[in-house]
Amino acid sequence: MEEGSGAPADESTSRDRASHIRELGEPAPPSGFAEGRSRERPRHVIVFKRAVAARDTRRELANAVGARVTMSTMDSRPGVVSMTSASAGELLLYEPLGVAVGSLSEEERASLQDGDVATVFENRVRTLPPPVRIVEVAAHSAGRMPSRMTTSSSSACGPELEAFLLGQRYAIESTLHFAGLLDRRPALPSAPSARRGARAAGSSWCVEMIGVGAETTHTGRDVRIAVLDTGIDLQHADLAHHFVDKPSHHCSFVDEPVIDLNGHGTHCCGVVAGRALPAQGPRYGVAPDATLLVGKVLNNRGRGNDDGIIDGLMWAALQGADVISLSLAGPEPEDVALYGEIGERLLGRNILLVAAVGNLSDRPGHVAPVCYPAAAEGFLGVGAIDREYEVASFSCGGQGLDLVAPGVDVYSAYRCGGYAEVSGTSMAAPHVAGAAAVWAERTGKRGAELRDVLLRNARPLSGSKQDIGAGLVAV
Repeated sequence: MEEGSGAPADESTSRDRASHIRELGEPAPPSGFAEGRSRERPRHVIVFKRAVAARDTRRELANAVGARVTMSTMDSRPGVVSMTSASAGELLLYEPLGVAVGSLSEEERASLQDGDVATVFENRVRTLPPPVRIVEVAAHSAGRMPSRMTTSSSSACGPELEAFLLGQRYAIESTLHFAGLLDRRPALPSAPSARRGARAAGSSWCVEMIGVGAETTHTGRDVRIAVLDTGIDLQHADLAHHFVDKPSHHCSFVDEPVIDLNGHGTHCCGVVAGRALPAQGPRYGVAPDATLLVGKVLNNRGRGNDDGIIDGLMWAALQGADVISLSLAGPEPEDVALYGEIGERLLGRNILLVAAVGNLSDRPGHVAPVCYPAAAEGFLGVGAIDREYEVASFSCGGQGLDLVAPGVDVYSAYRCGGYAEVSGTSMAAPHVAGAAAVWAERTGKRGAELRDVLLRNARPLSGSKQDIGAGLVAV
């Protein structure tokens, strides 16, 4: 997909959008905040129906709500993106995605809902699918494998205190700068040196299972993968190199810096593109040479709104993402329509969207249906299996499940410079996103063609299609 395709905006339109855009080529806001994002969330997400997709969505919207429409499009200038929620009394239109966000009166909502124009959804709070288990892994000591202790996601950071303090200082200084209380722009600290103890040889069982090893010649080079999650530990020894002198490769769409104090986003990023030779432990990154883009769409508590997720999808597309990985899920069936239009439009722009199917099952007695957005059109839904090739007890199933990947006791980077084993379909999805980058480098395929390559080369497993889809992702 070419960035900024189409005619440039006229001067008056550019002036109108001045408070809503920034150049992605310039340094990102130092705090990692989405510039100008209002803390007041719009109440509605407007999804235009397929019949309207080829017509002038701005005209349709203006007919219903008047002239309160601000454009947020890919056809303005290269590298320009809206980074804010709609202000009071305004609707922000993401025409390439087929959606708009903002507040509507009851009369305006009824006007849009009537006929074949649009469907209006409440702008809801979204949360991470609950991880089944987190085991933080302590640092290696000479000649010994790491000790383990079972913890919750709110536990302390463990031995990597220096990285934690560096990240905290950067977050605090960035927040002060963003608020106008600190004149200088805080510099992104250099990555901590790799603390190499007795580094385990080989690769984790997860990457070995899907065919990644020392002999793998394709590593995702020149392929862009966006991870939309709880952010990233910018100081992690296995991930920091992705962001050196690349401030536009990470951005936050919540009222927090991009630094991940939750751990979930860092773990997913590690699976996608952690170093081939990590600072400690076995290799766990599927596509270490891919270009990693990180959008923080969920805060450190794992909560975010639809409008922030939509902002993140728009940003990732403008950054030229070939693959977008989303390890977030919700059970509401109406959300299939909410994200289906976006998925189809982005797939039509040769962007592959990979999503976790959710962790709501309790097999064998109960198999929950696939959650959004994995169940929506245009998304590749990923379930989880364990090291015995058995479907994970928590993995959702049914329509919308396309592939499975390792998702039980998955070793990867974690917050504050650490490492952890985490279970969930959230961990399976980034394995597929990384594999997609490997296949994209190998074949040159993108979008729907890349999706077909993944499905066609999946490893058959025993079980029904409702449980495993096309099978185990493989490279």
